[in-house]
Amino acid sequence: MVDDPDLGLTPDRAGDLGSYATFGMLLGALSAGTLTDRAGRRSVIIGCTVVFSLASALCAAAPTLGVFGAARLAPASRPSGSAAPPSASF
Repeated sequence: MVDDPDLGLTPDRAGDLGSYATFGMLLGALSAGTLTDRAGRRSVIIGCTVVFSLASALCAAAPTLGVFGAARLAPASRPSGSAAPPSASF
């Protein structure tokens, strides 16, 4: 992405975009126990898989870096707190 001149992405901004997923994982890990206790593991895993899939599609079609960054943050902040979709962890 840094090599694409149409995006105007600097190395510093690329580092910021890469950090969004890590920050989202922190948020997800902090809320995982409470949400799964209240809603149940199955429904949380299904919801997380749906959010991950939609956010991944949004990353692929993102028209701006802001949309791309938000799409990177969204799936990582789900309660599973991991970068991989929950269905892949079984």
